[in-house]
Amino acid sequence: MESIFNEIDKRGRKSNEFWTGCFQMNHRIIFESEVWEFQNKNLLIPITLALTEESLLKHQQGRKMKSANIKWKLIEAFVEEKENDCKYIFRVGQGSIFKEFYVATSEILDEWLYHLSTVGIMAEIGNDYNFIKEIGKGGSAKVFLAEDKETHMKYAIKACPKSLANSIQNGKSTLASEINMMRNLNHPNIVKLLKVYESEEHVFLVLEYINGGTLLDRLSNYHKYSEKNAAEIISRLLKAVDYLHSLEIVHRDIKLENILMISENNDIEFKLADFGLACEDDHELSKRCGSPGYTAPEIFSEKTYDKKVDIFSVGIVLYGLLTGTAAFPGKTAEERMRKNREGKVYFDGKPWKNISKSGIDMVSKLVSINPFERPSAQSALDHIWLRYNLKSFRKIKARSRRIGRYLLGLPKESESSTHLDIEEIDLKPISSEGIMITVEDA
Repeated sequence: MESIFNEIDKRGRKSNEFWTGCFQMNHRIIFESEVWEFQNKNLLIPITLALTEESLLKHQQGRKMKSANIKWKLIEAFVEEKENDCKYIFRVGQGSIFKEFYVATSEILDEWLYHLSTVGIMAEIGNDYNFIKEIGKGGSAKVFLAEDKETHMKYAIKACPKSLANSIQNGKSTLASEINMMRNLNHPNIVKLLKVYESEEHVFLVLEYINGGTLLDRLSNYHKYSEKNAAEIISRLLKAVDYLHSLEIVHRDIKLENILMISENNDIEFKLADFGLACEDDHELSKRCGSPGYTAPEIFSEKTYDKKVDIFSVGIVLYGLLTGTAAFPGKTAEERMRKNREGKVYFDGKPWKNISKSGIDMVSKLVSINPFERPSAQSALDHIWLRYNLKSFRKIKARSRRIGRYLLGLPKESESSTHLDIEEIDLKPISSEGIMITVEDA
């Protein structure tokens, strides 16, 4: 198989040898065990092999420890059966540069494969997952619901055609960048990338399966959110964006459709998904990308831009939550695109009559046409509208807990207690009789 990551792996090597450097303790050891490696004309030699967050480390008695970066190397497993002898092998490498390691039992092989799958690129996805159905489709990939054959847990698998990545400019590096960024993310409101597989025709990203639908679906059901519930969502979204920006990552596609709700019974908890347009912020970004209706106006210009484009998109999400309408309405896609390009957001009309002044101020600051006037995610979290509504929301939740305990005949919760013994009463967003206007072509 011709791996799409072969060139990227080559660029990361200092030579054409598998072991490319001496050991340096830059990362913690995830797993290690004794394995056997062929050396000196088919002679199996015992070595200690260790796995870190991006490399294999080889230690052989009487010799210097060596290392090999395996982030973009293929991982394959084999079992050789000859009469009463059974050999368990895993291969790590790209093209003609690879190493095969022998282990004593199938259990040790499985353990190595489990840990290697979090670092390298796995082969043979059909051995591990059953594909159930297609659950999403975008311009560059399809998303499938799949089940782990061993644990029967459900996952979302994003299938990226290699032909597309090979045919467009920077396609391979863009896909590699998405994988590299997502593997380093660990936040409660961001979807986790768990494993990466490669076949002859596709690269597969195994992701957490979030089955509560999108925030757009939820908004379509309720028409709009109360300010208190909208504040809870925006607070979480800003914290996720602040986390990304602290890592110098720009999402570039924050929208209602990419905010996945944790469950059908919870209208607040979510995870941010789809990092297909995400990139590192070098403060001089220039690619024209995003979703119509959410895109910051500077992206349409000939000027460079930075992470503040995400703040604009968060503001558009908040606009939709509070009003149930689109920030850039129009009868045609061309009209909506023109308004989005101009970037002027208006706060008149019926939807805004019942919104607090501080709520309007919050949205207006986030969607400022001038990116220098937009707050950072961290600064936005300190806005008075958020602080007031979050405090009010938590008072309501505390009151709901007290009522729930009373109805169940439980003793009063002590003031110092933070542990909940019963399920919290679900707080639904307040709905109105307005009609949700969705942004087409988003």
